[in-house]
Amino acid sequence: MLDGAARAGSEAIRAAVGERPEGGSDRRWISVRAGVALTIFLIGAAVASLIGLWIANVFADDSAKVQDDANERVDASKPAFDVTVTPALSDKNPWTSWEIDRRLTPAEQSELEKMPASVENADRVWEFVRKAGGRRADGDANSYRFQFTSERQAAVSITDTYAKVGKCWTSRAKTYISLMQGGLTGWEDVYFELDSKLSAIPLLHGTAQDSQAGIPFDKAIALGGNETPAYLKVLPNSTTRSCNWSLQFEYNVAPDATPKKRTVSKDGKGDDLVFNGPYATDADVWGPGPTGTFAKDTS
Repeated sequence: MLDGAARAGSEAIRAAVGERPEGGSDRRWISVRAGVALTIFLIGAAVASLIGLWIANVFADDSAKVQDDANERVDASKPAFDVTVTPALSDKNPWTSWEIDRRLTPAEQSELEKMPASVENADRVWEFVRKAGGRRADGDANSYRFQFTSERQAAVSITDTYAKVGKCWTSRAKTYISLMQGGLTGWEDVYFELDSKLSAIPLLHGTAQDSQAGIPFDKAIALGGNETPAYLKVLPNSTTRSCNWSLQFEYNVAPDATPKKRTVSKDGKGDDLVFNGPYATDADVWGPGPTGTFAKDTS
């Protein structure tokens, strides 16, 4: 048996180098050579396949890293977050209190005295005030809605929010018209004290009238990384003056914890954020009279 194996091995070697075995038939010699050639081919194909897979994996890893780096650069080029600022009252909301920076003419007084002083008639009153160059006043008329969004894949955190006071002035309103619906009942979410002497005024929870008044608003706003938008409704509070104002945000973008700052001082239309304070002490005040129409306060 050993001799047979030795002879077979010897014949295979001779076939591999092209030497015909002694005493072997042509058919057998061709068969041996074909088997050796096939074996060499299969081994070569297997080696080539392994090398190909290795090269493919190397290039795939490099390509993935290049793509990841490119994605990170694109992500970093986007703003950390966007802020959309709109007045809390829509243009269609007539509201319940109004101001005009002048006194009414005799004809306007006569017209107002004939108007029903009711919420159902608020659209008509607002149209009257608008024609006279006036504006809505108090509560939501001084509020703004802030909507925060981010297209970043990296996590964005707004960690602190402060208010800053800009230019201030005493009220110019000489006519105040109201349906007397309870005053500043529209305060929601957060407010801040415009009369504060601080350069960076903290936001406070709730309303200036409820049990949470004075509690600091310390909520962090999470954005980026497919987080949903965040919403904030802000109303300044002052009993003495009107002012332009802004909000300053401190934020960071992961993995960098270094705080950055951004200031927003205008709404989506490019108008300054403004708080219209209480009407002048010598203003004409109009409200519901004994007959259900508007009457001027003469007290």
